[in-house]
Formats: sequence, structure tokens, C-alpha cells
Amino acid sequence: DPVFDDTLRHAMSVALGETPTIRIVSRERTAYALRLMRQPPGAHVAGEVARQVCRRVGADMVVAGDIAKVGEQFVLIAEATLCSSGAPLAQARATAEGKDRVLAALNRVAAGLRNELGEAPSQERNAASRVEDVTTADLGALQAFTLATDALAERKVMEAITLYTHAIDIDPGFALAHSRLGSTLAGLREWKRANQHRQRALELAEGLTERERFYLNATSRLGQGRAAEAEEILKVWARLYPGDRVPLGWLAVSHLNRGERTQAMSWGQAAVRIDPTPGTLVNLGAVYLNMGRLADARSVTEGLSEPGFRYLLAFLDGDASEMERQASGVPPGSVEELDMRAREAQAAMAAGRLRAGRQLVGRAETLGLQLGLLALTSQVLATHAVWESEVGDPRLA
Repeated sequence: DPVFDDTLRHAMSVALGETPTIRIVSRERTAYALRLMRQPPGAHVAGEVARQVCRRVGADMVVAGDIAKVGEQFVLIAEATLCSSGAPLAQARATAEGKDRVLAALNRVAAGLRNELGEAPSQERNAASRVEDVTTADLGALQAFTLATDALAERKVMEAITLYTHAIDIDPGFALAHSRLGSTLAGLREWKRANQHRQRALELAEGLTERERFYLNATSRLGQGRAAEAEEILKVWARLYPGDRVPLGWLAVSHLNRGERTQAMSWGQAAVRIDPTPGTLVNLGAVYLNMGRLADARSVTEGLSEPGFRYLLAFLDGDASEMERQASGVPPGSVEELDMRAREAQAAMAAGRLRAGRQLVGRAETLGLQLGLLALTSQVLATHAVWESEVGDPRLA
């Protein structure tokens, strides 16, 4: 049944991850390990491949599961095994009376695994970690949300926005989908739309897990410019869930935005220690770049497919051939191309190639309008206006 594709994996991750003593390896880190193993991007992570990934990322165990339909019932089985030897650690199973009860059955399976692994959550926490409360009781909405999260990890930003929106269309009360959509839009400088979804998420916050409430409250305050309040929430979140990279990464970015580079570096390094994904590595690289530590920025992002960041490093190094290589590697018609053309325009203007800079800004503007990103496009044009004023063309400015 296609509705179960990746959905149950995400739901199990949520159910197990709500327990502070269990840390789930992120999808991005798994994908990075697969690349190092020369496995294709869509490789099925199961069996020996899963154990190899597990050992490569320094994890302890693999959880694998099956679902089967028996008449009108669905039977779910999950087993945790040591990645070093494949020896079984825990197993749990549950039966669902129909498709709409599969998520509830999965919660029982997750609870069984946690109990066998030595984690016995309190009744209050166990009630809060029901998957249908954590995200949505609608499998279709959960599937769209899962696909959106995966698309975002692969830098497919517009696809993620479409999928998060689809999840909300299916379940308008899906609070986390509203909040994640808001964060994604904020990354594109679409502040007005972002804050509308963040506000809607807060209105739907009743009954969510502790972790989700941290996410909703922190991102809402960041969107309102209340950075100090957001940082306090993020610090509590990081203390209660020490295996979660998200609050650490946000703390690094927040301190960097305020020019507090030493604190930003500390939080960025902590995020990388917990989960060295492309996102955490680039965040730390940005901190090093702002500190003038180009060698460290280059080293920490070595081997990553991050054209925008690597273009900037090549520009600072005066490496024209590497700039050209990175500039030509972005997907045409994408947000990544818009960002790259704006970077190229800045480099051209800085080198005195004004006509080329203006043409590149024009291309970025066209892309922005085609993608419907009006706020981001206006920022590109406003920045261009500053450049024109600096080179002494008030009419164009």
C-alpha cells in the first residue's frame, strides 16, 4: 500500500525519539553514509546495508519492521538488533483492526521496544508520544509530511513546500506541518507567509508532544525577532533532549546573526558532534567563515555538495575555475539557481563587470517571479539597488 511508503519509518522515529535516552540517526546522516559507501541515493537501508551504515555512523542498533495484511487486520512487527553482531535486542508486535488504526498499533510496538530496551516512560510521557498526536492521524497527511522532510534534506526546497502544503490540505489541523512550512518559507525570506503558518501552528498546539511544543515556540519567537526568548527555549530543549541537533543548530545560527561568534562556534561544534549532517557542517562552516577562519570553513565542508557555500569560498580564494564549476552545477529553474545567480552577480559587480552583474540579477529576478518567491526576489533587487548606488548610477539605483 503506497500510503505506508516511508510513513511508518517516520512514525517509528517519532515514537522512539520522544524518549530522551534514544537518539535516532537522521535521514541526512544516513544518506551521507550511503554516499561514502558508494550506494545509490535511494538505496533500501535494511539488512547488511543497514548494519554497515549503523557501524559507519557510530550507532548501536538497527530497528527493522514489517507490516502484513491478514484479512482486514494489519500485523506490525519490529525488531531491534545490535549493528556490530546482528544479535537481537528486543522485539514487539501489535495488530490493527483496519488501516486507520495502524498508527495506534505502531505506538504500541514502539512502547514495547522501549520497555524491552530498558526505557519505561511515565504514563504522562507515553500518552504525549502517540504518533497520531505527534503529527496527524491521517496516513496520507503523514506520508506527504515525510516526503517533504526528505525533500528538504535533499535541498529540494520548492518540492518540500508543495508537500508540506499538501499535508495541510489533507489535515488542516496538522500543527507541525504548518510550523515546518513556516520554517522553510522563512529560509527563503518569505517572512509574511512564514509567520502566518507559524501562528496557525501555535493555535493548534494543544495536545502536542513536549518536543513539538519546543519547535513551535522557538521558531515562532525567532520569526518575531524575539531571539533571546527563543534561545532560552532552545537551551531547555537541548538540555532535556541531549541527542537532538536541531536546538543546537538553531542556537548557533541565532548567535551568529547577533555577531556573537564564539558562542555560535560552541553551539555549532556541539551540533556537529551529535549529528554531522551537511546542514550542521555548513552551519559550522558559516561560523568559521564569519570568523575569518577560511581554512577551517573549507575543511569542515570538504566533500559536501553545497554549491552556494563552495562558490563563496572559491570567490574568497580567487579561484575562477572553481567558481565556474560550482555555478554550473545547480539545477536549472530552481531556488538553488536563483541563489547562485545572485552570488554570481555580486562577484561580477565586485570585479567591476557591471553589465554581467546586471544580466545575472535579471536572471535571478526572472527565476524568483517564476517560482512565486516575491519577497526573496525583492531582496535581490534591493541589494542590487545598493550596488548601483555604490558604483555611482543613481538612476538605476
